[in-house]
Amino acid sequence: MTVRCNGKKVCERQRKDVIGSLNPCPGIWKYLDSTHVCLPEISVLACEESVATLHCDVGQIIAVRGADYGRRDRTTCSMGRPNSDVQKIDCSGPSFQKVAESCNGMNSCIIDVNNSEFGDPCVGTYKYLELTYRCEGRPLALW
Repeated sequence: MTVRCNGKKVCERQRKDVIGSLNPCPGIWKYLDSTHVCLPEISVLACEESVATLHCDVGQIIAVRGADYGRRDRTTCSMGRPNSDVQKIDCSGPSFQKVAESCNGMNSCIIDVNNSEFGDPCVGTYKYLELTYRCEGRPLALW
């Protein structure tokens, strides 16, 4: 959950505001009733030479929020790896644009996690892809 939603998935806000000089109907109260739907971000972690799978429910589409390919710590995706493969940290390459171009607007998406897709920002280091996305409702078609 996001902090903005105070741990809730849906919150309602009702306010009664007088819209001063912008009010097209002077003397008439304008009411603002709104419901805010708080969309959680989904996190995906995929080790190098695997795939990252993004998926939304029927009627929803992917909106990539962030992506990072490289290594930022010595423990993530380290099981079974020689110590030398996970020593270099704080190295990553641009990956948001690649993931966004591949997945935004889709209902599901599979990303190959390898140097061919993202380049090699940490030569000689075993890397991983971390990404976040939201599932959002499809925009309504205008007729």
